[in-house]
Amino acid sequence: ANDFLSSGQCKLLSKYFESNRHDLIINLPKVTPQSTLPVHVSNLLSSINTRVNNIMAEHFKPRSNVKAVPWRVHFYRTGTSSSTLSNKWHYDFEVSRNCFFLIIYLNDAPGHGTLIYDYHTSKIISEEHGYLSVPNAYRAKSLNFYKDLQGYVAPSMLTASTGKALLFSPSMCLHKGVIPLQELNEVVTTDRKILHMSFYLTDNKATIESCVDPTGGLLANLENIAMPPFEAQQ
Repeated sequence: ANDFLSSGQCKLLSKYFESNRHDLIINLPKVTPQSTLPVHVSNLLSSINTRVNNIMAEHFKPRSNVKAVPWRVHFYRTGTSSSTLSNKWHYDFEVSRNCFFLIIYLNDAPGHGTLIYDYHTSKIISEEHGYLSVPNAYRAKSLNFYKDLQGYVAPSMLTASTGKALLFSPSMCLHKGVIPLQELNEVVTTDRKILHMSFYLTDNKATIESCVDPTGGLLANLENIAMPPFEAQQ
């Protein structure tokens, strides 16, 4: 979505996290935003959480008990010297299929962005043709080889613009970061700045503590609520 956050909100978060390196990663709920962050930052993160839950409630309207519980906040920046692993097509299999990522671009970074396949095309590429992105050495820069498959839909591109956001399932949708190459005699000076929040889908009866461990196979009984990626709507 465009304008998931305003320019002013993006500047506030970027300024805070770049000035407070110890808070680049916040694991919830053992360390809550309220206990470590200034009120204005905590309130903004709480507002983001509310918006994500409103999106999930609308998407899963027949299942009104579904709730998105945040368990990690991560700020980072990437440039032309960043690792290339995330810039190749991959899944994040280390997280549950009921884990969703929200990425918000905090600045304009020409040439940067995120490419993502929807769930159905990812399934075609992986289940029918065996591309799983593991081990890491097998990650591909391009999957254009599969473009003529029946049911194939081209990936969507989210450009790195201030306030844009993407909410998606990282273990079920193939995705990759886009970082411009540094050409001879040309220097790309703008890094992309990203606020990355991780959410678990659970129900209102579950305690927050039950959602802390992403490796414990929690919420496996909610298999039927997997969905394709979609851009966060206001």
